[in-house]
Amino acid sequence: MSDRHFGLMGYVDLQLGQDLGPRVDSGLADAGFSRGASAGAYADASGRSVRCSWGGPTGSRWPDSLPAWAVFPIDYDTYEAYGAAVFVSVFRALCRATTPILARSFHPIGVDMIHQSELDGKVDYVDWIQYYGPRVAAAIGPDRIRAAGFHQLEEFPDGSVLAMAKAHYIDDFPNRKTIVDTLGLTPRSFARNPKTGEPMKINWCR
Repeated sequence: MSDRHFGLMGYVDLQLGQDLGPRVDSGLADAGFSRGASAGAYADASGRSVRCSWGGPTGSRWPDSLPAWAVFPIDYDTYEAYGAAVFVSVFRALCRATTPILARSFHPIGVDMIHQSELDGKVDYVDWIQYYGPRVAAAIGPDRIRAAGFHQLEEFPDGSVLAMAKAHYIDDFPNRKTIVDTLGLTPRSFARNPKTGEPMKINWCR
């Protein structure tokens, strides 16, 4: 598999673990995708398909200690063919159905994976699209989130927020450094390459 793909992932509260499967099905149905014949496969009336897996917790140590879901892989060709709006709709519907603590787009190289400390509000990364559950949104501060300069922002009655930093996943970030600074985040400087274990420096110049 090439690196021309990405995914969407969310971590949910422990007590929702047993109910996660039906919630995932419900969320994808709200986005127009029904469960297919094979496990994790969903399709809409136009024949477009996505794969979504969920489960956990499977262990006592992070990242296996909380239930999670992931739409993966989304290859770039499929993303461009379907359009960004389809995946924004899928992400939004899954988040509203599963009420994650934190959810975000990610690239499998591992730089932007969700860290355990972020679930306590110590967010240190901004990607194409993110969903801050009520606890995380309150920790960052609603006023900071509104002032950060996100490309698109949607606030929900329960205090959660869906925030897009740019219109399309494959676009450059126009103002990510400004968003990070306005949110008052201490951004991660390094991440571990999941294939080699070597540290990778993160460029926050934009």
